[in-house]
Amino acid sequence: MAVSSPVLYDQLDVEAAERLGRRPGGREIAASFTSFLAVPLVARGSVVGCAAFGRTPASAPFGPDDVALAAELASRAAICIDNARLYDRERQTALALQSSLLPGRPKVPAGLEVAHRYLPVGTSMVGGDWHDIIALPGGRAALIVGDAMGHGPAAAAVMVQLRIAARILAGLGVPPEQVLQKLDRMASELPAPFATCIYTVIDPAGSLSVAAQAGHLPPVLALPGCQPRLLDLPPGLPLGLVAGSFQASQISLPPGGTLALYTDGLVESRSRSLGDGMAALCGALGAALARPGGTLDDACQLVTEMMHEHGEDDITLVLARIRP
Repeated sequence: MAVSSPVLYDQLDVEAAERLGRRPGGREIAASFTSFLAVPLVARGSVVGCAAFGRTPASAPFGPDDVALAAELASRAAICIDNARLYDRERQTALALQSSLLPGRPKVPAGLEVAHRYLPVGTSMVGGDWHDIIALPGGRAALIVGDAMGHGPAAAAVMVQLRIAARILAGLGVPPEQVLQKLDRMASELPAPFATCIYTVIDPAGSLSVAAQAGHLPPVLALPGCQPRLLDLPPGLPLGLVAGSFQASQISLPPGGTLALYTDGLVESRSRSLGDGMAALCGALGAALARPGGTLDDACQLVTEMMHEHGEDDITLVLARIRP
């Protein structure tokens, strides 16, 4: 429409009649109406569409009251349509940021097996979960799992910046606790500053891992022949609080031992407490690893499926195992 106000007319113009005629039964439908009302859908000064109404000879032609009611309906509809369009644009931007920066096929050292899964909370929200697997000199690997506060483009943007910074620091050989210190200062200057993170470096040759946490949930360790258990490491404070120092802990990880890193979306929901969720994770991981002939990737997929039943947030799970 070339106007931004309702238009009343008693017959269709040639262009509108041709458009209707392209649809099955369109000409017959148009011929049955004797009064037409077209109302532009205007939102934030822009026309986003048009609503058309028609009446048969059995009804009175459209009058001023009908025009006022139709204009009110069109105004509400236009705002809803425009909000949906803007939301979809933001969501697509956040999805592009998130999906482009999550690991594809990471380079994993020969002495290590790594499996990872990421499941977004749904089609309508994007969270701040991220994980990374970085090959280091000497056959070592850095594993990082983090969770930026909130959802949407702001959380995705924070995730992107922290992930890139962590990759650079890992490549420079910065120890885990110092990586978190630098990320902490960086996060304090971001728009949505708070995030949790766990940073580990696994050395297959030394059968050990060094880990540091920033307000993140503790990793799970599964040793051959033993039930998986939560590791009691210094928890630290979330990134962005400028907490000062973070502590690194050394973890014995013999060949065949599996280390699990994850985000809270895997273990916590409105119907399951955090403690119950972490206990369920230990049980699910033990059952998955005990399956005969199963690979680490199979175990990662199975645990994700078992724990996803109560998922209400993004889910991230990373499993690492030193090859026997």
